[in-house]
Amino acid sequence: MNINRIDYKANKLADTISGKQVKEESIELHGKDTVTLSVPVTLDIDGKFVEKKMDCEVSDKEITLHMKHTNDVHGNMPSVANMIRPDEFWVDAGDAWQDYTFHSIVSAGKEEAELMNLRGCDLAVPGNHFYDDGGIFSAEKVIETSDFPYISSNIKGMAPYVIAEVEGIKIAFIGVRTPRKRFGMVDPSLVKDLDITDPVEALKKSVDEVRAKGIKNVIVISHLGLEPTEEHKDIISDKEVAQKVPGIDLIIGGHTHTPTKDSVSVNGTRIVQAGPGGHGDPKTDVLYIGDLSMVFDRNTGKITSINHNLLSVDKNNIPDKDVRDIHGKYVEEEKRILQEKLGIAEGDFTHEIKTPVDSTLGNLITDAMRRETGADIAMVDSNFFFEDGKDMKPNLLPHGEITMKNLIEVSPWIGKSQDTRVETWPVKGEDIKKLLEDGVSKLLSPKKHHGLFQVSGLSMSYDPSAPEGSRVTQIMAGDKPLDMNKKYNLTTSFYVGNWNSIFAGRDENTVTDGRKLRAIVADYIKDAGSISPSQDGRIKVQ
Repeated sequence: MNINRIDYKANKLADTISGKQVKEESIELHGKDTVTLSVPVTLDIDGKFVEKKMDCEVSDKEITLHMKHTNDVHGNMPSVANMIRPDEFWVDAGDAWQDYTFHSIVSAGKEEAELMNLRGCDLAVPGNHFYDDGGIFSAEKVIETSDFPYISSNIKGMAPYVIAEVEGIKIAFIGVRTPRKRFGMVDPSLVKDLDITDPVEALKKSVDEVRAKGIKNVIVISHLGLEPTEEHKDIISDKEVAQKVPGIDLIIGGHTHTPTKDSVSVNGTRIVQAGPGGHGDPKTDVLYIGDLSMVFDRNTGKITSINHNLLSVDKNNIPDKDVRDIHGKYVEEEKRILQEKLGIAEGDFTHEIKTPVDSTLGNLITDAMRRETGADIAMVDSNFFFEDGKDMKPNLLPHGEITMKNLIEVSPWIGKSQDTRVETWPVKGEDIKKLLEDGVSKLLSPKKHHGLFQVSGLSMSYDPSAPEGSRVTQIMAGDKPLDMNKKYNLTTSFYVGNWNSIFAGRDENTVTDGRKLRAIVADYIKDAGSISPSQDGRIKVQ
């Protein structure tokens, strides 16, 4: 599947002869001191030529190219774009969006694409959050609206590299991203057709190709991470790439949120990274963009020195009107959606994480899921309702008029920070029993975010004093006892399907992807007009 947009909107070269670039001008200084000139920079993307002009310091011996680089901006693009001029060379090393807010959900990368277009981003690589909103389909939509190419040597169908030329000096920019698809916010069933290959082998192939073309300068734009972390210790890092792949002059990195405040070089390869200084809150973590200068010898065409600085981003300051106008458009769209009136609640719908029985809120959500999909059974786990770092007040959909804002407040997974989708697939009765046993074990555990699964189309009784694995004493699927050997269509959030060990190794081809759960519950309420809380004994304690 080709998900790159090679023929993107840009100012093309005025002339080409036999597919080769014709320079509009050349620079001859003949001993003059260094001067700042507006120099044409051309990009060759699979034979498509585009051009922009940039201010460079030029002498008869050297030319200095200035660049800005960003990574892991995570929804702070208005503040970042405000610091970049359209005539600067700008590359992004992934994860421009996803800041775990409803605003980010509304944008789904579109705001970031508009701002990157506005300020003339030249190249980007897809980060691990590139497929969050809707897998390959949503990624294609972002690419279609971007006036710059996304490149990655280890994603099949995407251009592996771009060749830039500045006054006869050629530079290859090669993209690469983490090979892992199973991140917490990415539904694997929506990226099952995404073919991501080994980063090292892909980079070796691309480096060999561009070197064979006579390219003397090789820069990798990476979303692999500076070095292994506890969370990603099984994933290749930039430092390991520098050890294993010869011929790379510079790696511009991202992913691990580790800005390089000191100079980092491995095996002769310089490595730089900007971005946030931690993995806390994207809105409050310190954030940097990278300011990079490369000096080239005009005789040899090679990089002779690299200077790198980090520029602090003021997230509270967006003085430029053109940036504010784009951001404001999405702010207004967010307000409009949150103000939508859905219906009337005739009473409070609540859920407590450690509830020993079914909850009115759990019943509402699972009933809506089962009506939408026609599944035999619907389930959501206690983690669906838990918001890390918050106190343990009951989740609440309050009595009275229901707006979309009220709805998203009931769960971080229903639009407040992540907009989960439902998925349905056939599951054997014995695995459903294991899932229910798992819920009882979680309820009895000391972990505050662990509790029962909420259910629809199913009722159960359990004995908390019984041995683990034998606590669920009765399960009814509809009006019949659960058949351990029969397959039932189960609908749940993708989080359960992909992160509960009971379903490890499931066949993604059996999964039917559904709509976003927020839209499903909203439509359920709108169709009903008014809803009354119901706690009907679906889960009983013996």
